[in-house]
Amino acid sequence: MTIKTIAIYGVAYSGSTILNTILGSHSKIYGGSELFRLRSFNNEEGCSAHGETCGIWTPQNLLKLNGCNNLIKFYKQIAKITGRNIIVDSSKLIDKLDGYDHDLKLWIVKNPMSSICSFLTNYYFKNTHKIIKFEEMKKFCKDNPEVIKKFLDIRLQNVLYDQIRFSKRKDLVQVKLEFLNLEDINGLLRELNLESFKKFPKPEDWNKFFHPIGGNRAPGYVISKPKDSISDKKLFYGKQKGFFTTDERPSKIITPEIKEYILKSKLYKTLKEVTGYND
Repeated sequence: MTIKTIAIYGVAYSGSTILNTILGSHSKIYGGSELFRLRSFNNEEGCSAHGETCGIWTPQNLLKLNGCNNLIKFYKQIAKITGRNIIVDSSKLIDKLDGYDHDLKLWIVKNPMSSICSFLTNYYFKNTHKIIKFEEMKKFCKDNPEVIKKFLDIRLQNVLYDQIRFSKRKDLVQVKLEFLNLEDINGLLRELNLESFKKFPKPEDWNKFFHPIGGNRAPGYVISKPKDSISDKKLFYGKQKGFFTTDERPSKIITPEIKEYILKSKLYKTLKEVTGYND
């Protein structure tokens, strides 16, 4: 079996999981998401969409990959387990993906303001302050602006460091999430000699073979609910009709004061230049 891989580089909350999910909705592709997690000796996460009920990532199959740092053997074993010889690995970081001759190397980016706010809502507030409701996040920003600013200084430095490293790589193809459309996706498929999509994959297309490791849980939440259920995530992901629409709700939690602080930051201005969002 000839194995082909698609590596997705980028920073957290820039759209790597969505790109992985869309590509993984193709009948020939396994959208693995953050596959580096499978190489850990203590990996107990398994499938992000189906958890312990997953028929693919059973404890026995997870055990086969624990501690496997030979990427050739690693991807071959994944292909054998999933039955698909084209694998998407959106582990994002250079040290997690380099060391293998990937057939496609993509650099996923999103508007820096949107990406920063997504990180705030989906990671920082939930993990640091145990806040999960948007209104409570807005209140925290209003009441504790200096705390948020201090965090943003550190976050901007870390993100800029990674994005500069990606930008210097001549082997990476940049993909902007906001401008992702059917022709872009089909162009990637043609690179792999695969049949094109006839329509842009939407949530109802994702759950045909959806067994990712790690990554943003939102797509998994969408497909794990009954078809007659109504969730804001399902309604949101179902809105796009070709071009992908990013969720702008996280950007609304920050106050005008904090937004102005970000916009005036030299780190942020440089970040926009590096990622191509300077207009």
